[in-house]
Amino acid sequence: MTTNNTFFRQALSLVFLVFLGFQSTAQENIPPTSLASPYHSVWLHTHYLQADSYEPSKAALPIHGVADKEKAKKLAIQIKQVLDGKRLHISLSKLPDQENYIDSLTKRSIYVLFPKELPEVYLEKLDGKWYYSKETIAKIAKIHKSVYPWGSDVLLSIMPAMGQQEVLGIALWQYLGLLFLLIFALVIYLLFTRLLKPFLSRFTNSRLGKNHLQGADTHLLHNIARGASLVFTTWLVIRLLPILLLPIGFATTLHTGLNIAFVIFAAYLLLRIIDLLMVFLRKVVFATRNKMDDQILPIIYRFLQIVVVFTAIIRVLGLLEVNVTALIAGISIGGLAMALAAQDTVKNLIGSVMIFIDQPFKIGDFIIAGDLQGTVEEVGFRSTRVRAVDTSMYSIPNGELANLVINNVGERTARRYNLELGVTYDTPPDLIDAFSDALKELIKAHPETINDRSVVHLNSLGASSINILIVTYFKVDSWGRQLTSTEDLLRGVLRLAEGMGVRFAFPSQALYIEDFPEKKTLVPDYTMRQEELEKVRKKVLEEFNASVKARRLQSRGF
Repeated sequence: MTTNNTFFRQALSLVFLVFLGFQSTAQENIPPTSLASPYHSVWLHTHYLQADSYEPSKAALPIHGVADKEKAKKLAIQIKQVLDGKRLHISLSKLPDQENYIDSLTKRSIYVLFPKELPEVYLEKLDGKWYYSKETIAKIAKIHKSVYPWGSDVLLSIMPAMGQQEVLGIALWQYLGLLFLLIFALVIYLLFTRLLKPFLSRFTNSRLGKNHLQGADTHLLHNIARGASLVFTTWLVIRLLPILLLPIGFATTLHTGLNIAFVIFAAYLLLRIIDLLMVFLRKVVFATRNKMDDQILPIIYRFLQIVVVFTAIIRVLGLLEVNVTALIAGISIGGLAMALAAQDTVKNLIGSVMIFIDQPFKIGDFIIAGDLQGTVEEVGFRSTRVRAVDTSMYSIPNGELANLVINNVGERTARRYNLELGVTYDTPPDLIDAFSDALKELIKAHPETINDRSVVHLNSLGASSINILIVTYFKVDSWGRQLTSTEDLLRGVLRLAEGMGVRFAFPSQALYIEDFPEKKTLVPDYTMRQEELEKVRKKVLEEFNASVKARRLQSRGF
């Protein structure tokens, strides 16, 4: 009997020990239900808002000072939704599991979950327990509205209740939401583009004049409307994306891609706006007489383009979490080496500055610099573009151009024209004098010559001719008009010489045989009387004046 009692007591003790061990193990596996540390409070809040353990009443335990339980539940849900909407993942293993935790910066019993991204949301120790702070409770509604605008929080309470089955970690309702968001963005893009283009057209017509945009510029308005629509649509998608409550990893990647697209679209829009601004500025510049603004305008255009592209690149690198500060520091360290390797570039840049200061030429001027001659079309940071006479394009580094002797033909107030007429040696002196006087009157009668600077003189006795020098200046502003004026003058000279019997010489040798029988002399007959010479002179001058006037009227469209 005693043995049986002993065995019974030992068995009962063993069962009791096993039961205590089981209870101890079970107690270790029970999730924390207290608010003893930041870890316990955050665990309670997030764990009981998961799909498989959804108990908002327990999740609201860290909400302090709110008597209305429904309001406390709503606040707890809003805090979780804000964290998910901002793609902030809580790593429970990094949370402090200490009842007397002290923040190292503030020296207070508070714990900020995300100091950089969301400093307004933090826990504080009250009455020995850790709750979400009063500031968090007061601001969470406003923060939630900024993350989920336009009443979209209503959808948050409806959509997750449908299609909870997951495929590749994403619920079916989230796939449907992405599809709906894509269709919605496409409709907004098309509608906004169609509405914006007429507005831009009216705006440009009021500023630039009706039908001012021509050629390649006609696509500017469509490109601006399209760029603005892309920017607005992308921004709208970014704002609405948190509604879908996508997994944080996928949402972060998608959000980063959308932000990069937003930056690219914004840069594209700014570049097109700059193009339109240049059209407007070209109109203003064209109306001014000063050509300095014609020269500066391309530089401003390039500078604005560089600023926009550089800013966009820096922004994209920041979104990709590239340490831009370290990158710029690295570039500055290598700046010296780059400067040494790019001496020619620096030289050209300094040459550009000197050209702008000295202004040896302007856009549209015809210049001669060394072996180069042509019309200046563009002055850039590095080089100047010159259109040659054969329509080819020269690109000259500004560093070299600044050191050349530049003959700016475009700055001439008048265009000099030299002509040497060689008449035959058998021309009598009186006829040469009469011919020279007639040439002076011919030049004076020309409407585009400067009379006080024109000369006609018997200049030299050549090997086979008597040379008469003509120097005159044409008051014309282009090479084409100079050719027209020169042609008029030469036509008058030829008619005058023909009418007065003056022969032009050419390189030759004359052989005179005095005693050749029955051969008449080669010397022409110069027995024309003075009255006949005067008659010829007046006739030629009248025909010349009539011809010049007719040509001028014809060129003016009469």
